[in-house]
This record gives sequence, structure tokens and C-alpha cells, in this order.
Amino acid sequence: MVAKRRPLHRQCQQAFSAKQRRALLHRITYGGKSGLFDDYAAAEQAAFAVKLLLRELNPKRFSQIIGTLYKSLADEDESDIYRFRNPIGEALN
Repeated sequence: MVAKRRPLHRQCQQAFSAKQRRALLHRITYGGKSGLFDDYAAAEQAAFAVKLLLRELNPKRFSQIIGTLYKSLADEDESDIYRFRNPIGEALN
């Protein structure tokens, strides 16, 4: 008898605790401040992650920084990692 398989999207779902989400936000933010995301695509993905985590963990802080964070990535052709470092670092302040 063949075991019935669950759909892939059900197999991949994992719930993170608030503590785990805060730790992940801290690591991504620290990476952004230290220059880990040194190209546009990496910085953009880090910004998306910060958006998702911060919106849930601290909605007030999210609304304060999200505009500045996205503005720092507004133009891919004029991308500057140093312009990105400050806004992503503000996520934890």
C-alpha cells in the first residue's frame, strides 16, 4: 500500500514563535547594517523579510520605517548599499 502524500505547500509550512521571529529580524537587520546584502537583489529580499517580520512584531515601528526602507531601494540603477544600511538598521530602534 502506498502512503498518501500531503501537498507540498502543507509540508513546507512552519510556524515560528515570536521569539524566533524577533531573532530572525535581528539577524537580517544586523546583516543589512553590516553590508551583508551588498547587491540590489539581496537588499530587496532583506527588505521584504523585514517588512513581513516587523509588520507583525511591531506595527508602529513598521509604519515609521517602511517608507524610508523602500525609498532606499527605489531605483535599481542607482542602488547604493550605504543608502540601504541606515533604514534597515532603524528596524530595531
